[in-house]
Amino acid sequence: MDLDHPVAVNPFAGELTREKQALLTTLIVRHGHRNDEREHLDAENVGVIERSAGKALPEDQRREIQLSDLTEVLVKDYGERGKGLRQRLFAFTREGQFGMFFDRPMS
Repeated sequence: MDLDHPVAVNPFAGELTREKQALLTTLIVRHGHRNDEREHLDAENVGVIERSAGKALPEDQRREIQLSDLTEVLVKDYGERGKGLRQRLFAFTREGQFGMFFDRPMS
């Protein structure tokens, strides 16, 4: 990996099928888990992420969905719960330390 020219792996790329939505939910939940067992996401939060992934279509339909699209839905539709989930995913969004790998178009 070259941090000056990072390769982006966008799991949202392509058509959003039911199978893909299930895989995305698993990946996003995994990113949102903390190392501490007490901080794992409960079933209700997993459901919020799953529903949000299905709504995360960007305004410009010509570009692929990105993680920041999902975090915008979380905050807009789920208030404080969504803000908490966005905070857990922050490191993987555009502004976070790993965003260059996960929150941009596939390269």
